[in-house]
Amino acid sequence: MIKSRKWLFFDVGNVILNDDPGVAFVYKKIHDAILKMGYDLSFDEFLEERGRLFRERKSTLPRSLALKYMSEQEADDLRESYNKEGFPRWKELNPLIPGAKDLVQMCAEKYNLGIIANQPKECQDVLEEHDLLKHFKVLGFSDAVGMKKPDINFFQWALNIANTSAEDSIMLGDRVDNDISPAKSLGFLTIHLKLNVYDKVQDLPINDTLKSYLPHVHKHNISMREPINDNETPHYAADNFDQIRKILL
Repeated sequence: MIKSRKWLFFDVGNVILNDDPGVAFVYKKIHDAILKMGYDLSFDEFLEERGRLFRERKSTLPRSLALKYMSEQEADDLRESYNKEGFPRWKELNPLIPGAKDLVQMCAEKYNLGIIANQPKECQDVLEEHDLLKHFKVLGFSDAVGMKKPDINFFQWALNIANTSAEDSIMLGDRVDNDISPAKSLGFLTIHLKLNVYDKVQDLPINDTLKSYLPHVHKHNISMREPINDNETPHYAADNFDQIRKILL
């Protein structure tokens, strides 16, 4: 169990809210656009392209995929289009992970909580709807702050708002590149959460897109990436919320 740390900062995607349905929605929109351009490419073949880029450790997989078939301007326009459609549906496309609410509530009894997340402003509204926002004293959403992980200035911003130090703080996130590495470089204690894809979709309706996407992302999951250097190596790793509770509480 961790002792003597007062602040706990959460990532949101794949820690509190499940990114997978939303990301599957994005990939489906990109694939639809590629088909309209005249390419003969099944969705499964498209996902295999993603798998190859994943193995190359590309950090922005949707955009990297889009740019294989279209210009930068076309990719920008497409992103604007699917964001305009998807952001108002954030609660539907990024559902609450089973057990996440209980974890946040329990952690709030021991720690001061903050958020450091690459999320749009709509995410804040969704956390409010789930009655979770009240537990967080620092709200670091990238769209509102104007910075994105893995920029260490984003983490430093959060520390400044909290009026605390990295040595008194913990970062809980699902990515070794975006969460663990920058936080650890500043002196945070770090926890890597690696939730199983199928554990996150309990009781969710599975449409045709998810039927293809879930087996693929189960094999090529950014949350499951292994560290490639010491700075990406977390102090703790957990596969489920029970393990997180044992570490934190």
